[in-house]
Amino acid sequence: NYYEETAKKYIELLNENDKTDKETVKYTKEEITSKLEAAKKRIEELTEMAEEIQRNGEISITDPDAKHMSVSNNGTDIAHNVQIAVDSKSHLVVAVDVVSTPADQNQLHNMASKAVEELGLKENNDLEDETSHAEKEIITVLADKGYYSGEELEKCKNDHIKTIVPKQKSGTKTGDEEYIKDKFIYDKDKDIYICPGGKELQNISKTSSKDKVYRNTKACSKCKHKDKCTTSKKGRVIKRGPYQETYDEVDKITLENKELYRQRQMIVEHPFGTIKRALGFTYFLTRGNENVKSESCMHFFTYNLIRVINILGAKELTRILKAKQQAFFNVFLLLPKIKYNSHKLLLIMNKKAWKAD
Repeated sequence: NYYEETAKKYIELLNENDKTDKETVKYTKEEITSKLEAAKKRIEELTEMAEEIQRNGEISITDPDAKHMSVSNNGTDIAHNVQIAVDSKSHLVVAVDVVSTPADQNQLHNMASKAVEELGLKENNDLEDETSHAEKEIITVLADKGYYSGEELEKCKNDHIKTIVPKQKSGTKTGDEEYIKDKFIYDKDKDIYICPGGKELQNISKTSSKDKVYRNTKACSKCKHKDKCTTSKKGRVIKRGPYQETYDEVDKITLENKELYRQRQMIVEHPFGTIKRALGFTYFLTRGNENVKSESCMHFFTYNLIRVINILGAKELTRILKAKQQAFFNVFLLLPKIKYNSHKLLLIMNKKAWKAD
């Protein structure tokens, strides 16, 4: 049939080509040795790449610091994670960083502390010991739920940085939102959790355990709502990590400042939109985190310069620069220091995955 005839002709053609190759292609011993060495070297390179992929899950030959990340329009690309902190009053970018990790969970304290340092804000050491923690707070930071990390929130708290960060949405294996962890009330004095049904879950964890575990198997076995609450035969388990108290404090602050938090997106997205759409910086020209960070700083310097000119005017900016005898490039932080030397600044933080093209 047709397919058999076609296959037969194809095999005959391959055989003819093999004969031609044998007649025309001849390699010396040195050439064969060289080709074998090149093949071995390539195999070694590919083996190293495979090992790195095994360790890290991915590899970028063009830029080792660039990683596979989510970008706009729900797509993905090889990119760098650009972090910024924006002053809510002047809308100036006051801190910039570039990291390789796609997630933001370890960046909250990093960016907040960079902003504090750049703005010259330090804790007032003259405050009396009885001064409340709230009065010692030197800056307020708004960040999205991607920055919600107990360790990072704790670091900010210790450095007197007030954080307003919405928590990650929790759930249950049963899918019933009436029995999520938030519905269980913690009694600090008794060190117990009270379930939605009014039963007490006792601490059954070991003293050396990092996380506390709460359970009441007996009460759960008799509860008519058990199937809605848990799929475990031993009953519902609630875990309380070492940062839960900090989580609770931040959750309370965030809930009390819903209107304030709504400002975050309006303020922090603007610099990215301006830089990418108005100024045309849609991808990086350099490679490596340090080089990309320098390039990114130039992007935001340009944005800040335009912003300062729009606020002060070119003549006023020139006058201030001359009066202060500062280098032109210090304009990056000029306005926050001159106009808003306040210990209650509001910073809005965000990140964007920026293509490493």
